[in-house]
Amino acid sequence: MFGLFTMLIPKKLTDTINYLDRLDFDKLIDQGLEQLTPLMEQLNREQWRAGIRSDGSKITPSPYSVQYARRKKRLGRLTNGNSGIINLNLNGGLYAGLKYVLDKNQVEIIQENITPFYHMQTYGEKIVGLTESNINRINEKLKVLVTNEIRENI
Repeated sequence: MFGLFTMLIPKKLTDTINYLDRLDFDKLIDQGLEQLTPLMEQLNREQWRAGIRSDGSKITPSPYSVQYARRKKRLGRLTNGNSGIINLNLNGGLYAGLKYVLDKNQVEIIQENITPFYHMQTYGEKIVGLTESNINRINEKLKVLVTNEIRENI
């Protein structure tokens, strides 16, 4: 006759199963994004220095007028001394005021001064935000953070 077969599951496996059952992926992703907000801010500033919008296009119109280029050069605010790159940096206010914050499972971009409204009117809304390649960089780093967190607890 056939008997009832029972198998004891090792405690480590039981603990892993329980951990995965309790795992809150949204919370884990939020924690990872919170850690990555300084990098997002840095990447957005690098895009501006290079004169690139979030859609990858160049910030135009360019080049700066001769008078404005002289002023920016005198202030040390041209990218590589090139007046053909619109880098949105005259006094550093736009760069300093940029903040990425996590709010209800979304990353929001906050600007702590009035300058972006002028810039958006002049250069378009796509000056704020990350390019697809920078978003991919953030996604890869987020995957590593989430994976490492899970590995540490399994």
